[in-house]
Amino acid sequence: MDWSQLGIDIMSYLLPVIAVIITALASWALTLLAKKLGVQVDMTKDAAIRRAVRMSIGGAEEWAARKMGTDESKKPEGVEKADWVKRQMNSMWPNLLPEELDRYIDEELAAVPGAGATGDAVYQ
Repeated sequence: MDWSQLGIDIMSYLLPVIAVIITALASWALTLLAKKLGVQVDMTKDAAIRRAVRMSIGGAEEWAARKMGTDESKKPEGVEKADWVKRQMNSMWPNLLPEELDRYIDEELAAVPGAGATGDAVYQ
């Protein structure tokens, strides 16, 4: 019986189990921390979502320009661009409720000059 091989075999079985236990403990600790710092986490999440919405709005404009090419008649309407933004956001934030996503998009569009239904009227 080769004791070194036995040790390697035991470790190859134990390491994944230990990794799962450590991951579970880390997740539990982060949950406790999030509860303690809930407000800070929510503010950070809100800022990250808003930043992602603004980036997606810019991406939608690029997507629309690329889709249109040189043919002005192929210019995507605002609804198509909003759908593009929603698809991008859903891929990044799948647990975001549709109503929340619509609110974020509307609020961020209102702050972008020349974008959205309000056009050049900017609301901050």
